[in-house]
Amino acid sequence: TTWTYPWPETMCAFNNTQCTPHVLRVQPNKTYRLRIASVTSLASLNFAIG
Repeated sequence: TTWTYPWPETMCAFNNTQCTPHVLRVQPNKTYRLRIASVTSLASLNFAIG
């Protein structure tokens, strides 16, 4: 389905669990490496938090 503006109100409502942020629980003084990949664009994004 292709959406056009204005977006449907239920698309990113605060009560919609698909729009809630992902929370990573971390510990102090540790380095975490994340890899985010996109299958559709065949690209990846790598970064480290520490």
